[in-house]
Amino acid sequence: MTTSDRAGLWLPTAADDDDYIGPYRIIREVGAGGMGVVYLGVDPVDRPVAVKVLREHIAGDANARARLRRELSTLEKVRHRCVAGVLDADLEAARPYIVTEFVAGPQLDEYVDAQGPLAREGLVNLGHGLIGALSAIHDMRIVHRDLKPGNILLHERQPVVIDFGIAQLADDVRLTMTGLFVGTPGYVAPEVIYGHSASPATDWWGFAATMVFAATGRSPAGTGPIEVVLDRIRRGELDTRGVDDDLRPLLDQCLLADPQARPSAPEIIERFELYAAGRSTATATPVLAPVEPPTLIQPTERPATAVLAQPTQQPPQRTPPPAKAPRQPDNSKLAKSRTPYVAPPTRGVRRAGTIAAIGLLMIALVASTPLVAVGTLWALLSLARFTDRFTEGLQWRDESRGARRSNFVRELAVSPWSAGAAAVGSAATMLLPGAFGMGTALVAGEVLATTELNIGAVGANVALAAGGAIALPVLWWGPGGTSTRRAVRRSVQVLAPGTYGASILTAAALGGAALLAILMWQFPAVNWWPSSVPPGPFG
Repeated sequence: MTTSDRAGLWLPTAADDDDYIGPYRIIREVGAGGMGVVYLGVDPVDRPVAVKVLREHIAGDANARARLRRELSTLEKVRHRCVAGVLDADLEAARPYIVTEFVAGPQLDEYVDAQGPLAREGLVNLGHGLIGALSAIHDMRIVHRDLKPGNILLHERQPVVIDFGIAQLADDVRLTMTGLFVGTPGYVAPEVIYGHSASPATDWWGFAATMVFAATGRSPAGTGPIEVVLDRIRRGELDTRGVDDDLRPLLDQCLLADPQARPSAPEIIERFELYAAGRSTATATPVLAPVEPPTLIQPTERPATAVLAQPTQQPPQRTPPPAKAPRQPDNSKLAKSRTPYVAPPTRGVRRAGTIAAIGLLMIALVASTPLVAVGTLWALLSLARFTDRFTEGLQWRDESRGARRSNFVRELAVSPWSAGAAAVGSAATMLLPGAFGMGTALVAGEVLATTELNIGAVGANVALAAGGAIALPVLWWGPGGTSTRRAVRRSVQVLAPGTYGASILTAAALGGAALLAILMWQFPAVNWWPSSVPPGPFG
């Protein structure tokens, strides 16, 4: 399913007050949340996209941006019909943004509120879509951690999950201080509330909570003050009454407070297929009562021994929130605002101007020494892609295995493979832009030769410059452009850190381009080194 298929929109081709975020023209605002504001936009070839501009508390956190950048590099590879794919991102822009497929359709919570709970057929469609989406994202070793009805859009009765990876970052700012929670508390797994590490089991908890909502029209954790809702989730006191009796056993087990006690992904898939076939998801093994996971001890909390598991024979007993936990007078208002207070952010340095200056230098190099320019561009792209792969791999090892000296050695051991893949990928990415550039240069050369433009011998240089001016945008935005943009941006950030470094690199690139232009004007000629004669069609 393509972006255009999903959007199904008429888009204006012009606007009196066009607003651009990066290269994307903004049409209108379509939503806002704790992570940012979402706009409907169009890309340079008028395809509809969703542009999410990050809020200040995310954009201004260097560590948060770094982790989100790593997540996005993986998410860009996810391809599934029920996942709104990540198309582009620039976290160092003046207005940091993330671009995903635009999906024209209501949120699941809006649909259920308006149309009522889903029948069995609707639940089967929803479940199949969510299972497929979660399986695809888990295969990339990513955990969503914020699966909920508000993060699911319905397109042609099929779910499309949004905010993969981006949602992970939100957890860092939701729990901003003791007693202050910002987000959707009814759909946060117990281990996240406790501050424990999330896992795929966390997403399957969110899957079950979402399915309960779709089947009943209400959250399994109910409503009320945030502390009460979170306490129900921690203790596993969730209400699944009203769910189809055939589906309820599976959802009850997925909602257990202990992640280790929840069914595995293969078991969930197998049992849900039973429901799709009209059978019950109940198992022969009796389901034990929810067991509260270990309490995370903090100085302000009461001792862990004060929390006792309830006997399985007794009905659930509600306990009040910890007496010593500090309370905020306007806690409920803050929760509804969805925007936590944070210190003023430090903006990332915009690199678009620097990259554009490097592009001008490459065009000038193409106009003067085209074969050298092609070789230089391939080498630079290969180096950028290798650096990106190496850095990403090392960071993933540090996060998954913990920071160890052996991580660098292990990543270094596979670096020859990474270097080879980077070189081959760069060469493949340059084929289509090269064809466009050559065609443009040949056409421009013929036009200049048959017109009365008096530009003298420099005409060949101008024709090649025109080819370079077409080839570079195709390289940047064409097939493989996502990886190219990410690798180049990361390399420029490493090569020219900070405003001072970016300014120096920009000035050097512009100076080099100007110098080459002056030399070509004074000594108009095309140097085809290392070849002694112009290749093929240029001969």
